[in-house]
Amino acid sequence: MKKVSWFFCLSMLACAMLFPSCQEDEKSPAKPGDVRFALRPQPGKDGTVGRKAAALPSGATLYVTVVNAVGDVVYDLKEVTLINVGSSVISQSLSLEPGNYTLTEFIVADSQVSYATPKEGSPLAQWVDDPLPVPFTVYNDDVTELGVEVLPFADGYTPEDFGYVSFNITVAPFPYFKLSVFKPEGETLTLSPVHAYVIDGIDTIYSQSLPAGTHDIAFVGNMERLYELVLVQPGYRKYTRPFILQDLIPDLAGDPLMATLEHAFTFVTRWGNHVAFRVHGPAADLFIDWGDHDVQPISAIRDGIDGIEHSYGREGQFFVSIYGSDLSGLYGLEFYYGDGSALKVTLDHVPALQQFAMAFADTPGVIDFSHNPRISSIELSVSDVKRIILPEHAPLHDVSLVYQTGFSQVSLGEIIHAAYVNAVANNVQDGWLYLTDTPHGSNLIAYPYPAEQAFQELRTLRDSYGWEVWGYLD
Repeated sequence: MKKVSWFFCLSMLACAMLFPSCQEDEKSPAKPGDVRFALRPQPGKDGTVGRKAAALPSGATLYVTVVNAVGDVVYDLKEVTLINVGSSVISQSLSLEPGNYTLTEFIVADSQVSYATPKEGSPLAQWVDDPLPVPFTVYNDDVTELGVEVLPFADGYTPEDFGYVSFNITVAPFPYFKLSVFKPEGETLTLSPVHAYVIDGIDTIYSQSLPAGTHDIAFVGNMERLYELVLVQPGYRKYTRPFILQDLIPDLAGDPLMATLEHAFTFVTRWGNHVAFRVHGPAADLFIDWGDHDVQPISAIRDGIDGIEHSYGREGQFFVSIYGSDLSGLYGLEFYYGDGSALKVTLDHVPALQQFAMAFADTPGVIDFSHNPRISSIELSVSDVKRIILPEHAPLHDVSLVYQTGFSQVSLGEIIHAAYVNAVANNVQDGWLYLTDTPHGSNLIAYPYPAEQAFQELRTLRDSYGWEVWGYLD
């Protein structure tokens, strides 16, 4: 580590104390601010307030249009979540760059419009003190609180009474059904996070990441139309269920739809047009879902030395899952070259995995082997991997990380130490560690940490246990 001179430190301290301009020559860049709206319900033309803001319909949403100082639309009927706080209703914050803005539309709706702010010159403008447009200012890294008066959109009113040609918003109906997703954990089931999709033909009409729990699933749809519910969670088989709302809702009778996920080895394709990889292990009960509605038994599609291939006919990202009772016996996975590229790889449910290769391909930055206690052979040469997470007491026998760039110093030290501990504890002879920037090179892909321990362990592996170690150690 570079040492900083004490004279330099004293000079900087003096500058900060005696000459504030030392710090002010370069202004900090402006940080976005926020605006938050508070609803203020006013009496209608009949003198009654109507529905109180505190009794806002369940699921009501605020829609706002905001323009900037030059008249450009920044938010166009932007959906904003509303929150009941005691007897008040406030919105979640909207992020805006510091500057002057104007609020031009302000509408609250659940299954239909329930409140709106009238515009200046409209028949109902006289019933509020500050009709639209309402100017406001957002300040650097600060929250602007803006109270907005609203009138109930009661029977007999029209959008024109508020100064709108129409309330041009599409409001999702009340939640169609509730959803609870479970995953196996030992002998029990626990609630699981998941990404949920509703598919209409080739169109995705609902896409939401849901934390563990029970959630409302609402979307603008047709009660008689066939849809497909798709649930995706890394490490689990993709869940799909077709449904028709007019049949599903009575069947559930108000209870949540309960879906249970199944353990799987999963990855997300990088390009998608063509995928090829190898698996090693039993496959009598092993299936692959390619993520494009094509599901196949692996035993029927192995080609050559356990090779598996699939063509999508188009580029894209696809969630691929391998599942079945033989998943627990899978001991080898190999991905090579462009057809083996992947964005995400999840190995949590492949407990017998011993050999893993993902080389000469686009890969994730991190490969997590923490759930693979038998992992002994790892090849990640010419890949994007920067770090490996190993299980405790990993029985490493051979590792190839040639041509890796930007690899973690700490992770490299952990790999060396795991191999050393395994060799000493089990008298493992003739392993190899290829950790250089070129084949048979002398420069390690990173300076391992802690360095003194790592280099001593490499020498011991080479000199006492006959391991082939690439890298200059003397």
